[in-house]
Amino acid sequence: MIEGFLLGLYTALSIKNMLMVVGGCIIGTFIGMLPGLGPMSIIAIMIPVAISIGDPAAALILLAGVYYGAVFGGSTSSILINAPGVASTVATSFDGYPLTRQGKAGKALTIAAIASFAGGTVGALLLVFFALFVAYLSAKYTIKPINKFAKDVKKRRPADLSKVSSDVPIELLPLSQSLNSFIGRFRTALRQTETFIAEAAHHIRTPLAVVKSESELALRKSKSAENRTHLRNIIRAVDRTNRSASQLLDHAMVLYRSERPERETFKLDQAAFEVVTQLEPAANLRDLEIYYNSEISIDDIITLDRTLWETALRNLIDNAIKYASPETVVKVSVMKQKQGYDIRIINKIAGPIKTNPSQLFKKFKRGDGTAEIIGSGLGLNIVLEATNAIGGKIKFHKIRGEAICATLSLV
Repeated sequence: MIEGFLLGLYTALSIKNMLMVVGGCIIGTFIGMLPGLGPMSIIAIMIPVAISIGDPAAALILLAGVYYGAVFGGSTSSILINAPGVASTVATSFDGYPLTRQGKAGKALTIAAIASFAGGTVGALLLVFFALFVAYLSAKYTIKPINKFAKDVKKRRPADLSKVSSDVPIELLPLSQSLNSFIGRFRTALRQTETFIAEAAHHIRTPLAVVKSESELALRKSKSAENRTHLRNIIRAVDRTNRSASQLLDHAMVLYRSERPERETFKLDQAAFEVVTQLEPAANLRDLEIYYNSEISIDDIITLDRTLWETALRNLIDNAIKYASPETVVKVSVMKQKQGYDIRIINKIAGPIKTNPSQLFKKFKRGDGTAEIIGSGLGLNIVLEATNAIGGKIKFHKIRGEAICATLSLV
């Protein structure tokens, strides 16, 4: 802004442009004294001259000088002969001409010249500063819809593929429509991919169940130690693949529901107890005990997407069971906080598992020392996606040696 102001001063104070404004004022003063012409008529006459100059800045300065000179010239004829040159100098004749009749024409012309110069200078300065203010306000309110549009896009979560606001100026409407069209096509492609993954996982699970059943039957009949070892490896691989297929189904479901969560109100204590009960058989298979503790009222309710919440909690507890030491206790506690609820799952891990915190929630990433534990590396990523979709938070920290505490916070 300052650079532009200084550039304007440099242009206006050049010798060429100073001569232009002086010449324009002289011409305008002489022609302005002729009643009936006025500044607009003089500027119209001077336009061909201004165009022939070739320099736009000099031409505009010449026309400005002509305009101000014509206004002052009109006051000269008003004072001397009581014939206003322009309509704006009519009031000048009320006091100026009587002074001329008293022999004080010079004094009247001097006062008119000083007043014209002062008024024109102050007016120009005010125009400069107020023009900056008006330009700032105009720009602010012009780009306000653009900023709103940009913020609407910027604050979106990665999984939010809903349409952006169409409340934009008509100039931005094509951009908004194009962006919404692109999002729609991307959403369709993503759903087709998710559907394909879900269907593929579903079709894989059925033959896997048959393979596992046949392998277990062959294991019972086999008498060769080597064959039994191979069959156990097959069963273990089938269990791993079946788990991966199940988690792929969960992951596809979470991504689908994340776009439009279906909120419902339910009793938190009862729902958490039901999830824990469903996982008790899996804990018993590993000689584990699940201890459920609720510090909230049985009537406490919460409103969110229950399917996403159950998916997150089920995968958290399943992870705790999978990595817990045999013959230990997995503790699940529900507690009320100042704003919302916390669900804590504590287990004692089965050994020294090294996990990079930055890799904890990434897909298909597992810590060192987990090769013997059946898993796909999708469980915690499903937890994170589902938790983000319902507006919750998930965090892990280590307590009392090898014990791990996972906290699912609901607001």
